[in-house]
Amino acid sequence: MHPDFHHPDAERRFRAAVSLNGQAVDARWPRACWGSANGWLMLVGPSPGRKDPEESFALGGPNRPFDSAPSIGASAGAIAYRSNKGRNKRWAMLSAAVFDQPSHADALTTVANLDWGHNPDHNNIPDQYLLDGCRFVYGVMKETKPRVVVTLVVRTWGILRRFLETSDAATVDYRPLGQLDACAIRLPGYTAATLIVRSPQHPSRHFFTQDHANDVAREVRNFLDAGI
Repeated sequence: MHPDFHHPDAERRFRAAVSLNGQAVDARWPRACWGSANGWLMLVGPSPGRKDPEESFALGGPNRPFDSAPSIGASAGAIAYRSNKGRNKRWAMLSAAVFDQPSHADALTTVANLDWGHNPDHNNIPDQYLLDGCRFVYGVMKETKPRVVVTLVVRTWGILRRFLETSDAATVDYRPLGQLDACAIRLPGYTAATLIVRSPQHPSRHFFTQDHANDVAREVRNFLDAGI
């Protein structure tokens, strides 16, 4: 594997991904976790939403399959939902705001969902399903070693934050701007810190705006400027 595959700097990680463009990944992730195998950015949601016409309906919860294949390269993390395509622009708006270069977003974004069922309303998902899903998402997090993790709703933030407090991740002293919920951790075996930040709005919602994306981007800049 390229020595910069998990580099803390997004530009160096991007170059490593592009140099390995299309290389197969010998790994299977939990269903509803997908995208870049070396994602610098991870977007964490409560559910993958409604099924596409050709999919079988998934209830989620226990017995989560490991049948998702991550990828490497310039388009490994591109957001391209086949249904409700209007959300693609908003999801891409969020991921692009985090990076200095939009091309980095397409290559270095990972999506990880706490539950794998097809349920457009996260409020209908039992708390236990989301709690159980934290360990699956955390496993992907330890593989990809993201520098930034964005939770997409308040509920996801609270559940994941509580899980991380009991995990083997180390808490890092970090002072957020205060506009959004945010904290920093250090993943096992990784020297750089990882920011966990809550998005002010879910990008699947039609009223997600560039201002919401910019709020996240400001917290990311604050985190990177801290040099941790």
